Amino acid sequence: EQIQRLREVECDYAQGYYFAKPMAVEEFEELWRSQESRSAIPSSKAPRKEDEMPGLLVVEEDAGYREKLWEAFAGEYQVLEASDTENALSCVRSGGAAGVSAVILSMTLPEDGAAAVMNALRQEPAYWELPVLAAIPDGESPYSLPLAMEADDYYCKDHPIAVLQRRLRGLIRAAASQKRENNLQEQANRDQLTGLLNRRGLQS
Repeated sequence: EQIQRLREVECDYAQGYYFAKPMAVEEFEELWRSQESRSAIPSSKAPRKEDEMPGLLVVEEDAGYREKLWEAFAGEYQVLEASDTENALSCVRSGGAAGVSAVILSMTLPEDGAAAVMNALRQEPAYWELPVLAAIPDGESPYSLPLAMEADDYYCKDHPIAVLQRRLRGLIRAAASQKRENNLQEQANRDQLTGLLNRRGLQS
């Protein structure tokens, strides 16, 4: 439970007996070398059936990079791909993004396509709380792309895929944690029998 909570608050690094006992430097170096060759996705995680996997919407105009993302996430998510703004908007407005846990959105879609997709996501009640990870061009500063700062997080496309995987998982965990907190808050503000606002709910 402690590890899960740390992940939900986006703690990227931790140490403790949960991972390994205290050890000499030589033992640690050997352990570190053995870890380096492991996949970014824990091998202990049992493969899930496709219909049990959460969805991931990838909106990316570069076919080569879409393929790279598909290879990185296909075993963990049902990857939905949109190669342009029109396809992405069609997916969102038709309800095709139902079951999606997050969106990876390219900031380089032509003709302000990223803004159009972001607006569509924020206007659809079903997707209001859906976390959006902005993909910015190599060497670009997010501060020069205001839309990237409006997303829930951002990453540079030349970063290692393992960094993207970690960020995406952290983003999804944080969104799930926030949803649970909102649900608990809603329950605390309503009468259990009638569903009407209680004193706490009326005062807030």
